[in-house]
Amino acid sequence: MIIDINETVLAIDPSINSSGVALFKKHKLIAADTIKADHKYTDIAERCFYMGALIIDWAITTNHAVVTCMAVEWPQIHVHGSNDRNDLLGLAGVNMSAIAGVAMLMANAPTVPFKVCSYLPSEWACQTKKTKAKPMLSPRALYIQRRLGISEQLVWKHLSHDAIDAIGIGLHHLGRMKPKRVFPGAS
Repeated sequence: MIIDINETVLAIDPSINSSGVALFKKHKLIAADTIKADHKYTDIAERCFYMGALIIDWAITTNHAVVTCMAVEWPQIHVHGSNDRNDLLGLAGVNMSAIAGVAMLMANAPTVPFKVCSYLPSEWACQTKKTKAKPMLSPRALYIQRRLGISEQLVWKHLSHDAIDAIGIGLHHLGRMKPKRVFPGAS
């Protein structure tokens, strides 16, 4: 996939309770946060819509420019787990709500190209472990942090595991999650 250097990428780690979001402008991380939902909405579709609207509002107020690309994590069902897999349906709903919100905004700017990309957790995270207790110290967070430039490190403060994952999704989309080579021949 060819990535446009002028792309403004909104990366989303979806959740109906607390979605991680990261914004990249010209391949650089400019903001990351966790969007918390108010639990007054109990219907799953309404909660998905509400979270999508909160994500779009965050992107508009943070960026003040048009988002030209969304990179989202698409839910992946693991057959080995014993957890209820129905909760993953809401994640897809959050993605679709956010995508629809940006599409409506883009209707006002039809000449601006827009694309959406989705990645499975196994594609971008490469099975690197994360921890919710101390998210900034998890192996996944440290792996992601090492891929950030000096100016991007300013965004890297007191982030939740959701925001860290959103950064990882955005870095993967931009081709920056590949292993760094320390010396020739190393991977």
